[in-house]
Amino acid sequence: MGIGTTNLMSALVEESQRLLGENKFTYWADVTHWNRYGMAVAERIIAIKRP
Repeated sequence: MGIGTTNLMSALVEESQRLLGENKFTYWADVTHWNRYGMAVAERIIAIKRP
């Protein structure tokens, strides 16, 4: 279909591991949705990939 994708997994895992030391997470504790930290990871990656 020609639809591009971006794998955010490694960036999210890396940031999640870093934040664990601060007792922070990239997702909400009661659901699997990203919180502001997770959204910031996606934001950085998408900003780099934009033409």
